[in-house]
Amino acid sequence: MSTVKSPAFQYDFAKKNSKNPSFGAPHAIELRYVFNTLNNLDTYPENQKLAERVMDYWVQFVRTGNPNQDGLPQWPEYKERQKSYLILDDTISRGIDLRKDASDTLDAAVEGLY
Repeated sequence: MSTVKSPAFQYDFAKKNSKNPSFGAPHAIELRYVFNTLNNLDTYPENQKLAERVMDYWVQFVRTGNPNQDGLPQWPEYKERQKSYLILDDTISRGIDLRKDASDTLDAAVEGLY
């Protein structure tokens, strides 16, 4: 991405599975929020609020190439030096260097294989 002129935006969908929190936030769970196909909204109404925010970010990104808009927490642009990202959960926040330790370990393990 460092050679592309378009800005990049990284996120971590951290909202745990409401029905089974011990499952954490499995791969692709955010798609139910992106497309507003959530189940059990009567039991977990807080999920609708997050879904609305996620949809707002995605729609704004499709329209403009930038997910940020008034009324939403600022989604920082990912830069090679800063490595900022948005954490999508009941409270939306920002982080830096997503899963750095795990990524460094994986890089070291596969070094020279490719």
